[in-house]
Amino acid sequence: DPSRVVNTVKPAQIGLTITTMMYFLSVMATQKMNVIYALPSANDAAKLVTTKLNPILYGTPELKRLLNVNVDSTELKEINGNFLFTRGTKSETAALSVSADLLVADEIDRCDADTMKQFRSRLQASPYKLVRQFSTPTISGYGIAKEAEASVRYRHFCACAHCGHRFLPSYWSDIIIPDYDRPLNELDRINLKDVKWKEARWNCPSCGKDPEISKDRLEWVAENPTENYEATTRFISPATAYRVLTPPYLVRSSTEFNTRSEFINQVLGETSEE
Repeated sequence: DPSRVVNTVKPAQIGLTITTMMYFLSVMATQKMNVIYALPSANDAAKLVTTKLNPILYGTPELKRLLNVNVDSTELKEINGNFLFTRGTKSETAALSVSADLLVADEIDRCDADTMKQFRSRLQASPYKLVRQFSTPTISGYGIAKEAEASVRYRHFCACAHCGHRFLPSYWSDIIIPDYDRPLNELDRINLKDVKWKEARWNCPSCGKDPEISKDRLEWVAENPTENYEATTRFISPATAYRVLTPPYLVRSSTEFNTRSEFINQVLGETSEE
């Protein structure tokens, strides 16, 4: 996506942190760009650098060759003459004395909003001023959902393998369970055993068959293509992550959270509030 600002609204634990790390490490290895990688807290930053970023960096021969071993900590790394600043946002001094060309914000809904504004100001001298931010959403009008409001918004449509009908797959309307004809939100830990949830599947609203969602049948469609925003937002849905978020998993998970909002936020990647 060539947009200066790219937002991603996503379910939890679908691999976007790793993908984004691969992106900004590739940028640093091939271009002259300093990067700020912002996370909710310094503790979060240290853990992710140790468990996710370092294995990529040390396990990739070309990246390891470009790494300055004398500048290699959880907070600061030098790669190909570029600096990677890893910061938590729950600190008044987190954004001081840092300048960059690319700001990556991981789980922006849990980050401190004032510190994020400071981080953005550190891009002022850059000719690029790139921003890549993503998060599991919480409530509407806040965090990543607020950022999405001022952007061209893309959603993943599916073309049915049987009738070709194009639709936006929704858990609430397009998942069916054999012999179950009640709303999905009536399922809970107690009555889940009474339905054939392991046979749940996606359902084409046109022909009633399994649309057989696959990469080749998914297409990004802009809901507001004529609006002149420089930012874009991609909404990652269960259909996008169809190999991980299967219909049986979605149905079972809907009964395992303490609140319905947690399921909607974490598993469906949608805003919700009690």
